[in-house]
Amino acid sequence: MTFKYVLAFCFISLLSNLSLSQTTELPSFNFENYEFPKVVVVDVKEKKAKVIRDKTQSWIDSYFTKEQLIGSENSEGTLVVKAVSKNLLSIKNLSNDLIYTLKISFRDQKYRLEISQISYNYYTEIRRITPLNLKTDDAIKKDLVKSQPILTSFFNDLNLNLYNSILKDNDEW
Repeated sequence: MTFKYVLAFCFISLLSNLSLSQTTELPSFNFENYEFPKVVVVDVKEKKAKVIRDKTQSWIDSYFTKEQLIGSENSEGTLVVKAVSKNLLSIKNLSNDLIYTLKISFRDQKYRLEISQISYNYYTEIRRITPLNLKTDDAIKKDLVKSQPILTSFFNDLNLNLYNSILKDNDEW
């Protein structure tokens, strides 16, 4: 009889630990197509818009190196970031830099992260990735299709890093 109580107690404890340890599921980007802009809205409970904006600005300052950050500006309450990720893509068997523009806007308890444009270096020119490019160049289309999981992972990791930075208290040493 006591074995049943111990087993029941263990089962209830396990269920309560699982329910308490669940993390917030972040909305994710999807690169099944190259239509832009791509947008996610992320809930950040109990944070005011100004706090989210300030923490986002701190994240930009610490996340991007001088080589990665092309430019950053605050335009009408929206932070606009233009950055580069070296050798992220492989197009026509060449490593290519990914150049992207993010727009981050804020409201109480949420932020909106928008990927408004992505481009890549191709030899000496910068080519913007658009649905039109996919229709006109089959080799690029094939390479960009292979790049979909890389881009999805890259931007979802970037969003997760931003989210964790916003939630982190600055009171830590």
